[in-house]
Amino acid sequence: SGYWNDSATAIFSDGTTFANGFGASNVLSKAYFDGKASIDVAAGYQLKVIYLGYDHNTYSVVYRSGNQTGSIVLDDAFWGDYEYIALNISSVPSSDLSGVLATLPSYVTFVDAVI
Repeated sequence: SGYWNDSATAIFSDGTTFANGFGASNVLSKAYFDGKASIDVAAGYQLKVIYLGYDHNTYSVVYRSGNQTGSIVLDDAFWGDYEYIALNISSVPSSDLSGVLATLPSYVTFVDAVI
């Protein structure tokens, strides 16, 4: 359990009820999403996209989006000038996710682009 916080260089988790309400991904590069058109979030969950900078072998949070549901389009507007993202996932309504972390990836789908 935990989340990427403002200006963080690592996932924050302190075992509190608030922190246990989130799951956080590892850092994902823009190249990781080559051939992907969108990120689909299952009903009952929401994502916060975490935009990261990379300098001196360290990733750091530069910007965190608002909570997003449904389909998130991976277009130029999504990426801007960023090359790295991470994801915070939480349930709607909020609940303790600490016991179900292994299931969270099944609620997020990276959708292939149609060529």
